[in-house]
Amino acid sequence: MDKAKLELTITLSLTPVLIFVVYTNIIHPHPKEAVKPPNPLLAIQAEAAAHAKSARSQEVAKLKAMAWKRDPFIVGGGGEGNIELVLNGIVWDEKSPYAIINNAMVRSGDEVGGSKVVEIHKDKVVMNDGTNNFDLNLAKGV
Repeated sequence: MDKAKLELTITLSLTPVLIFVVYTNIIHPHPKEAVKPPNPLLAIQAEAAAHAKSARSQEVAKLKAMAWKRDPFIVGGGGEGNIELVLNGIVWDEKSPYAIINNAMVRSGDEVGGSKVVEIHKDKVVMNDGTNNFDLNLAKGV
């Protein structure tokens, strides 16, 4: 194959590529996406969510650490490991009520401080420490 035929073959092979590049970049360029400024509300929400998750994990770690202090050979926990349970509030819904005990949201069947949530009523929560049921009552005016 002589030099002229080789040049013609290369030119004909590369011409469609050149046309494609010119068309996509010069004649019909794709619009570039504008960089949106960050939404300050989303940043605040993300920071609040991270803080809430951190606070929740610290509370769970604290409760777990306290649970190890109880005597495993005493039925129902007992001893110095029992932590004081404080009923902070009740989110009442007949189908799925929640209680806030020691700043943790719980439902029936959940365990808090070595005691199990038996029932949630509008004004009290029935708990079980492994041997006895007892009530946590809302403070007056709550």
